[in-house]
Amino acid sequence: MSAEESKFKRNLTLKDLILIGIGGTIGPGIFLLTSSSVGFAGPAAIVTHLLVILIVLFSAFSYSELATMFPIAGGGYVFVRKGIGGLSSFLTGFFIYFAEIAYGAFSAFSFALIFGDLLATFGVFLTFNEKIFLAEIAILAFSFINLKGGKGSKSVQIVLSLILATFLLIILSIGGFRTFTAGFWPSDFIPYGTFSIFTSMAIIYVMYFGSLEILSAMSGEVIEPERNIPRGIIGTVLIAATIYTLVTLIIIFNVPYTTLHEYVIRGETPNALLWIAQDTLGIAGATIIGIIGIIATLSSLNVTLSAASRVSYALAYDEYFPKAFAKKDPKKGSPRNSIILTTLIMAMLASTGLSLFIASVANLLLILCLAIVNLNVIILKHKRPYLKRPFRSPVYPYITIIATIANFLMLPAIIAIDPRAILLGGGIAAVAFLIFAYNLAGIARVRIQVSGMCLGASFLLLLGLYFVFVYQPIYYSVLLFIIGMAIFAIAIFGIISALVLFSD
Repeated sequence: MSAEESKFKRNLTLKDLILIGIGGTIGPGIFLLTSSSVGFAGPAAIVTHLLVILIVLFSAFSYSELATMFPIAGGGYVFVRKGIGGLSSFLTGFFIYFAEIAYGAFSAFSFALIFGDLLATFGVFLTFNEKIFLAEIAILAFSFINLKGGKGSKSVQIVLSLILATFLLIILSIGGFRTFTAGFWPSDFIPYGTFSIFTSMAIIYVMYFGSLEILSAMSGEVIEPERNIPRGIIGTVLIAATIYTLVTLIIIFNVPYTTLHEYVIRGETPNALLWIAQDTLGIAGATIIGIIGIIATLSSLNVTLSAASRVSYALAYDEYFPKAFAKKDPKKGSPRNSIILTTLIMAMLASTGLSLFIASVANLLLILCLAIVNLNVIILKHKRPYLKRPFRSPVYPYITIIATIANFLMLPAIIAIDPRAILLGGGIAAVAFLIFAYNLAGIARVRIQVSGMCLGASFLLLLGLYFVFVYQPIYYSVLLFIIGMAIFAIAIFGIISALVLFSD
């Protein structure tokens, strides 16, 4: 057993794995992103779900093959490191890390939105800032739970998942009753054009995050990984796919897609399930859906925070991040510093309060990672054919090639949803290149690099402020975004330089 494999105890059974996967997969997406997918594509959203299910299932085969070959903490990052290696593996790990952070931030803010919707049914209305505050409290609470160690985090997750599974039956019952009594099928199947199908596909990719990257990131904690990991990953995908398809049909039959479209063009995420429940059972129905939504979003937040901290741990273990993030709490056994770093970045992203933008960032990074991981299966087959493969992707290489190409084809749709996601994705890639460069340079050169980057970020800040206060251009929000990124870059470079220069 390698040093990496021994870092975490193997105490997750197949049942635990599926429950954790369901908790991470059936999260905010079932309430907000399924509604958004119908808003983007209308009734054709059912086609988008079926296409995404097919592509995700193909990717699940790749993840299962790689996770059984390398059953250690780190997920897709470790897989690509073993296959392609070098800069590609680091970029994959960095993208996965921020995708999990973005999805965690989306889960936290979705919790605040659903909680606000629930209170609104009783005549209590939360302001935008109060919802952001609630999201930050949720992130801090689950950070504390994860700091207590894997056992406490796992127990909380299993309880949340069991409650969620029970209440999901109530969702389907309410929606099914409503569909058969008052449902209708819209006459226009593709009201917003063929490209809207791809836009709808791009927004729901992240809903399957828990079944792929999150579960594979926990491979180092699974009992009998060769047997349980493929069953856990593929089983979670199939269960989630069934639930999401049924929920999408319920929304199409019960809510006018034009109403949902008005929300998504404003960059908002509607909660159609709550509307259906309230119309069917009044305040009691809204309360039930609200409670389920709170459980689902908190469950997803817990899983993503835990998985992201393990990716950070793996990056630090390979000396891409400072060694401080590879240290574990001597008493609790949790990657303490990685959890704290993940919490801080997640809280910063959640503080924007832009739910559809955050979801788009998570989708963008996830799509890139899925494409690279699928490509890695092909590379490993040729580069290291002698490796033991307890699970093999079926119909190789056709399914793997289709999954790789399909993921790359989703990128234009992400741009159509929110171009700012590409800007932030580019910023994350730039920071990743810089960190990789630090690892190739000596301490003296690192000092020069840090100074230069801080100078460059400061220049961006001054340039942005100049245009904002002198010219007041049309793209005001874009400049504010650049200013925010510059300030964020200065802070990050300062923290990284301190950790790189002074950590042992």
